[in-house]
Amino acid sequence: GPKMKALGIISTQSGLWASGRTWTGGVVPGYGDTVIINDGHVVTIATSTSVTIGNSPTDDVSTPAIQDNGTTGTGVLNVAQGATLTYRGSIRQSNATWAIADGAVIKHDSSLASGTPSYTWQIGQSASPANSLLTINGLVGNRVTFTTATSSGQSGGFTNSNTDWSDTGRLTAAYTDFSNWGITSGSNSGFLKFNYSTSGVGLRLDHVTINNSGRFLCNNYYMGAGAVIHLDDVKITNPTFSNGESFEILSNAEKGAGGERLIQNSYIEGM
Repeated sequence: GPKMKALGIISTQSGLWASGRTWTGGVVPGYGDTVIINDGHVVTIATSTSVTIGNSPTDDVSTPAIQDNGTTGTGVLNVAQGATLTYRGSIRQSNATWAIADGAVIKHDSSLASGTPSYTWQIGQSASPANSLLTINGLVGNRVTFTTATSSGQSGGFTNSNTDWSDTGRLTAAYTDFSNWGITSGSNSGFLKFNYSTSGVGLRLDHVTINNSGRFLCNNYYMGAGAVIHLDDVKITNPTFSNGESFEILSNAEKGAGGERLIQNSYIEGM
């Protein structure tokens, strides 16, 4: 079974993940641990280093592998160039911008958990957090990879709420490859679930591939003020969603004031 160490290691200051000075008790978190990033702290997984975190819970709602200090927390996680983050438990990002640099690898791993749960990455946990953004900054010659470990099934995908449509968040990705991202059943399933009727919601994908992944779920009828749907050179292959279940909603949504709706140079297999 998984090795169990101290749970809930809390940041004490901004710094590198691998530095004991960043964490309570000087303990650098690893597998078996879970992490809370305190308000205003910026924790960085250094260039070309690897971190494995979480305690392999049996479901998505138990103790997250990484979380902010509450639903309005402002702690930041940055993954530097070429670093690898393997998470064995959900990720709960609150009211802060997190960044993933070029060449990084993000890996969902539920291989050691009973039942192979699909852990979600939640962007925004309170109603309309102004600063909740995950920005994935791949480059043309150094792409970012989001994938799953062997025997891990599907990632739970990105979401902005476990329970309803009341929350909001933003995702920006460039030169990024996603695979096995998003489960295929349940009301909150999919590659991404955002409520586009909420002001300021954003999805911006440029030069992105998405393979063997779930649906894009969003509000069916209209987009809130300032909401963005921007897909340029996005290629979706081996989709796990049925024809008509996904991008039809995005492309038909009425654009909100000051917002953007752009879908171009993109391909969805079977649609």
